[in-house]
Amino acid sequence: MTKTKVIIIFKAFITIGLLMLLAKNIDINETLRHLERFKLPFLFFALCVLAVQALVITLRWKIILFHLDLSYSFSNLLRYFWSGSFFNQALPSSIGGDALRGYYIYKDGAKPKDAVLSVLIDRLFGVTGLTILVILMFPSLLTQEGFVDLKNSIFIVIFGTSIIVVTAFSLDLFVKIKSWKVIRGLLHLSYESRNMLLTSFDGFKLSILSIIVHLCSVATVFIIAMGMGLSLSWYSVIIIIPLVSLVMVAPISIAGWGVRESSMVFGLGYFGVNPEHALALSLAYGLTALIVTIPGLFFWLADR
Repeated sequence: MTKTKVIIIFKAFITIGLLMLLAKNIDINETLRHLERFKLPFLFFALCVLAVQALVITLRWKIILFHLDLSYSFSNLLRYFWSGSFFNQALPSSIGGDALRGYYIYKDGAKPKDAVLSVLIDRLFGVTGLTILVILMFPSLLTQEGFVDLKNSIFIVIFGTSIIVVTAFSLDLFVKIKSWKVIRGLLHLSYESRNMLLTSFDGFKLSILSIIVHLCSVATVFIIAMGMGLSLSWYSVIIIIPLVSLVMVAPISIAGWGVRESSMVFGLGYFGVNPEHALALSLAYGLTALIVTIPGLFFWLADR
């Protein structure tokens, strides 16, 4: 059995296990009734917000490519990103979509290392924006009853993620071993990422764009909640969704399924949202995120 198959089986086990655990402790019929109440006009608005998110990510990727001396039209990059997003949602591993993005720009003339580097830097800035947003929300989180007991655990997660991000941007400054190809690749990633972050105004733009990307996720969840008739405050959504996204950074399930649902049920529970409502909201969000990537399938078929 290959390593890839083992990883896929592991992810499937985690996804199915978490969903079964939720199903065992939650009234699924009540959850389905809430899903049935989801009004289609709100689905349209949610899809529009996720489409805007795709545009922002594509712009971020274009800026990164520019710093690598690579020039591509925005429309082509959007097609490549959307195709990759579909495979991120449809395949057991998100690596599939990222690999497809890298392959497209390699096919268009980029060097293999630059193609891979652009996608990795894009991912790194995505995690950086998410980390910044979670840090900004942390003080507000401590004022919420119930979360005070979890402050140490949440702080450890935030601190650990921050250390990883800082290390990624500065690895080449203190690691001098360059005999291994993988190490050389990581050092190059660190150097180029820090160069973009610190040596131009574009570093600030990349960070802001990354924060906007995650705020789009927050807005999407809020719109879906309204479409289901759930009484969720904007305050609760903007605190919980970045934390859920941070947990989902760890690629331990298929397209985040199971991890997202468990995290949202757990987190929204502290804001008085019952498990059935939270699970319905999470499932609707996951399905909406899948639907918005469908154009990527057609882009992929057209490029074959």
